[in-house]
Amino acid sequence: MRCSVTSRGMFPGRRAFTLLEIMVVMTTSLLLIGAVLGSHIYGLRMSARIQVKLSASDDARETLSKLLQDIRSARSLRIGSGSWSSFTDVAANTNQVGNALQIYPTVDTNSWIRYYYDPSDNTLKRSVNGGSATLVTANSVTNDYIIFTEQDFAGRTLTNRTPIGVIEVNLSFTKLKDPQVQIGPGNYFDFYQIQTRITPRVKL
Repeated sequence: MRCSVTSRGMFPGRRAFTLLEIMVVMTTSLLLIGAVLGSHIYGLRMSARIQVKLSASDDARETLSKLLQDIRSARSLRIGSGSWSSFTDVAANTNQVGNALQIYPTVDTNSWIRYYYDPSDNTLKRSVNGGSATLVTANSVTNDYIIFTEQDFAGRTLTNRTPIGVIEVNLSFTKLKDPQVQIGPGNYFDFYQIQTRITPRVKL
């Protein structure tokens, strides 16, 4: 008895993919993978920018918290120019503006809190009774001359100290808390600004 065997393959009626179909599938897959990776990288960059802005907000909040507490509890205030080792009041009949603020919490003038601009590292610092200075902002200050201004209730700059003076704080800074993060074309830093007016609660 004879047996005849015909070879027809395992899947009759089916054919393999053509080269064109394979290329189309590969191109589509590459585009999809590229879109996913691009979206992921964009998300990481946006997250880095947001972290930088949040850190700047934290610096501003910390600065204002200290200033608010010190100025509102002040017994007397003086604006002028100063450093860690010295302080000079603004002269009479002169606009009460400067890069330093000396705060006296009590009637004892030997007890004071001093905020001052430090040109060595472009920062605003805080010193208590000449002790070791602490950094108020972790960022580079750009308005190094006029940071503190004494004003009246209408926002006019005073030329002499007054018991009802309002202290305006205007602080601009640029340096990032994390210098590894690069922002903008050419890796420029973002600019931030703190501007507020504070009135002492204790009668001067």
